[in-house]
Amino acid sequence: MDDRTRNLAAGLILIVGGALLSYGLFQQPSTATFVDDSGEELATISYETAVSDTEKREGLMLREELDENHGMIFVYDKSEKRSFWMKNTLIPLDIVFLDSEKRIINIEKAYPEPDAADSELRRYQSDAPAQYVIEVNQNYTDRNNIESGDTVKFSTK
Repeated sequence: MDDRTRNLAAGLILIVGGALLSYGLFQQPSTATFVDDSGEELATISYETAVSDTEKREGLMLREELDENHGMIFVYDKSEKRSFWMKNTLIPLDIVFLDSEKRIINIEKAYPEPDAADSELRRYQSDAPAQYVIEVNQNYTDRNNIESGDTVKFSTK
């Protein structure tokens, strides 16, 4: 490769790399805002999305911590009764079940069960068909006065 070609390749790499870095640095994170029935915004989290079967199966497994204003949102194609467990989950969570209108159905307090066999793990279930499920640190909903009947507004990148 001659010097001109090498310089052209290096320049192209710098331009593409810079563009990708800028895109990543200035991108807004995906957020979910909890809103009460009067329209008051109660809290906002940034989130990871679990859409694929693998992402849903793994969820927050093996995480040793979760930032205070961060969570994971599980997205389903349709509303159905949902059931979650804490297999290989190391941190206590609030599991927030939402209907297709993004209204909170119920919130479950979920605890790690490190020594339980799969068949002994507690199941945390939605009280009605749910299309979305949010996992946040346990008691996040209490600290922010989030309760059944509140809604969630999603904002994506």
